[in-house]
Amino acid sequence: MEHFRGNILDNNQVLLEDVEGVLYFTALPGGWRTWEGSFAVPAYAGIEIGDGPYRLELEDGRGGEIVIMRKGAEAVAFKGTGLLEGH
Repeated sequence: MEHFRGNILDNNQVLLEDVEGVLYFTALPGGWRTWEGSFAVPAYAGIEIGDGPYRLELEDGRGGEIVIMRKGAEAVAFKGTGLLEGH
């Protein structure tokens, strides 16, 4: 598990700024890894989050495409759809 801070983008526009969450990585044969996680929905957000796809851009420079798996009042669970690139 890895804690993160970053932004959620929709069509290159910031949808949610400075979200905090966690990432989970699963190792696969051949050296590949899947990734998923969740982030807290800021109380000020006041927006409707759809299923995506969205882009998660982490403050450390990494980023990747995500789709939303579950939505709650205070947190959103997502799955990465490709590589978590950068850094």
